[in-house]
Parts: sequence; structure tokens; C-alpha cells
Amino acid sequence: KKAQSKKISVEKFLKNNGAKVLDDRVDVYSDTSTWGFVLKLSPFYLWLRKNLIIVKKHWLALILATLIGLLVVAPTIFAIWSVGQDFRGIYPMLSNDEDQYLGMTREAYDGHYNFGSVYLKEHKELPYLQQPLAEIIFAAEAKFLNISVPKLFAINDFLLPIVGVLTLYFLILALTQKKNLSAVFSFLYYFLFISQFNRPINPQFSFLFLFLGLLLIWKIIDND
Repeated sequence: KKAQSKKISVEKFLKNNGAKVLDDRVDVYSDTSTWGFVLKLSPFYLWLRKNLIIVKKHWLALILATLIGLLVVAPTIFAIWSVGQDFRGIYPMLSNDEDQYLGMTREAYDGHYNFGSVYLKEHKELPYLQQPLAEIIFAAEAKFLNISVPKLFAINDFLLPIVGVLTLYFLILALTQKKNLSAVFSFLYYFLFISQFNRPINPQFSFLFLFLGLLLIWKIIDND
């Protein structure tokens, strides 16, 4: 019985991944080439197939989230495009306190983690007044990618709003179980406050933890 059960589960696995199993024989064959058949059984193919299914299920939210990301980063792209070949890496600052966030992230990039004095050479060893975890994370990200801090912030202007819209979407989806409503509401929320979500760190980054925390709380309550 165990052998028969194992055989059935193997055949089911192969069928689900593009193979064909003859009912009256143990031979397994595929319409694809040998390498194509091996690829279909590979973990990468299974991961890709699973994620394509997710994309298909939530395509509206993905499109609207990408649109928000493009709208947020559009002024920066337009400014760089307007300068053309004369652009020298000086990115526009379009929101309040962006210079402070840039300065703190650069401090962490340079290895000054006390943040006692962001703009002056003296007193850098003094303790910080503003909690700098996000700046430390972004500084490490910029070092890892080998790019400047302003360039990273420009990239985040596109990526973080997308992640934010999707996080809010899954929160609303968990509450309502309605995909279209969740997608439209999360889009409108970011769209109505789009000038605020151009502001780095807070709310661009910090709101992700708010949405994730609320989603986690709801999951705990819902499971009970």
C-alpha cells in the first residue's frame, strides 16, 4: 500500500508539472525536450509558476501599484531628463525634510552611527536625537548596490510606493475578501496623498510597518 501510494503521488507530481504518465505502464514521457522536462521539475520553475499564478490573481493591484510608483518617481525622472547630458548626480529634493533624511543616511554610509552632528564635523560622537534605523538600513543598501545615497532614494521613490500599495491591498483584502475593492481603495489612498509618499523614510518606508503590523494583528484575530 505504501509503495502504491508513493507511486500515485509521484505520478500526480509529474502530471502537475507537464509530464504525461501512461495509465497501463510505468513509463514517463514529455512533449518537451529532455532539458525542458528537467527544467519543469526544477525548483526555479516551480517557484516561477507559483508566482505567475499570484500575479494572475492580483493583476489589478500590481498594475495600480506600479502606476503609483511611476507617478511618485515621475518628477525626479523629468528633472533629470530636463537637464540631459549636464546631469551630474544632483537629484531634486521635492519633499519636506528630505535633506535631513539624506544627510542622516549619508552619515551612516560614512560610518558615523551616533548621528550626533549630521552637518558638522564636530560632535559626531554624541548620541542621536532621532531614531536612525531606517537610515542605517538604506546606507547598507546603498553600499551593497555600490550607488550613491541620492540615487538610492530616487530608486526607492519608485519601489517603496509599489510595496506600500500592495501591502495596503493585502490588508484590505484580508478584511473584505474583495480584490477589486481592495485594489482600487489602496490605489486611491496613495493617489490622494501622493505628494506625501514622495517623502522618504516617513511615510514612504515607515508606513510599510504600519500596514504589516495591522495585517498581522488581523490575522491573529481572524485565526482565533
